[in-house]
Amino acid sequence: MKEISLIKDTNKLLSFINLIQDSSIIGIDTEFMRRTTYWPILCLIQISDGVNTGIIDLISTNINLSKLFEFLENRSIKKIFHSGEQDLEILWSKGVFVKNIYDTQIASMFSGYKSQISYSDLVDTILNIKINKSQQNSNWQIRPLKDKQILYAAEDVTYLPLLYKKLNEYIIQKDLNSWVNDEMDYIENIRSLYIKKIEIKSLSDLKIIANNDSSLVNLISSWRENIAQTNNVPRSWICSNSTIKFLFDNHKKIFSELEVGFMDFAYITKSNINDLRDCVSLFIKSNKNYSNQTNTVSKRSYTTTVKNLRTLLDNKCDYYKISPQLVANRFDLEKLAKNQLNVRALNGWRFEFFGKEALDIIRNS
Repeated sequence: MKEISLIKDTNKLLSFINLIQDSSIIGIDTEFMRRTTYWPILCLIQISDGVNTGIIDLISTNINLSKLFEFLENRSIKKIFHSGEQDLEILWSKGVFVKNIYDTQIASMFSGYKSQISYSDLVDTILNIKINKSQQNSNWQIRPLKDKQILYAAEDVTYLPLLYKKLNEYIIQKDLNSWVNDEMDYIENIRSLYIKKIEIKSLSDLKIIANNDSSLVNLISSWRENIAQTNNVPRSWICSNSTIKFLFDNHKKIFSELEVGFMDFAYITKSNINDLRDCVSLFIKSNKNYSNQTNTVSKRSYTTTVKNLRTLLDNKCDYYKISPQLVANRFDLEKLAKNQLNVRALNGWRFEFFGKEALDIIRNS
């Protein structure tokens, strides 16, 4: 019989950790709120060994989480997430660096399932269990929690250990475990990228991005991210994606009008506008040779190369039953066709699987 415990004090937390500490595999999920803030407000951490499930209330003021965080950093226990990037980012922001990570969404992409499959769909497909998602958009800050919220939070983590076992059996059978392990190691190590991302706080940081990134959209997005972080408000409150697209489409002719255009934006200061103007000017200068470089590749040759790369990718992924999105996305293929080789598809297992033959196509194009 599965046991669900709502944990709101330190003694109960320590008892739960003692109960599951000998488990080799546990599932982890979080519930958080991010409706009016940039930084998520962590409300619950759910942990389950498949039988015993703890719903740890982080809104409670009577709980010391230090032993929990030590437990999460214990490398001898495998931690199973599903699409865990946001969960990990929230934990990283608390100074908790989870060790020995496994993501069932990524594993499913090695196992013939569609890209970005949801947890409920994967549970339904593999375990033939329906999960009620009616509480998905609950307000997790309000106390007391309703019984149906507690049940939802528990179901979101209870099946993760069994999903791991089923997926891992298939992956071992197909001899893909070394590839999967590489992906899980990458997830564990990208925390440094997250830390770098949240530290974009100065004009000099944005200049580095301008000099090294060929996408003006990324530059403007980083500028927005910085302001949202500083004010702790959702990025959409700074400016919408459509505004970023407008800036991108019109960046050569509207810079003299930037200040007027942003006068009604509550969180954007004159200094922010000057930062954006300076950074995009720097971007234009640092990339002045980019268009000349790309023009050396004829449009017909470029289109043919992208098509040939896509065919190679689809054929290989279809044979191995791997999601193409796991190997390379459309932007990766377009960069390769322009002879820009700073893509993940040319590293690690992806190079052996796809990158080596992709380079042959590029050389012959």
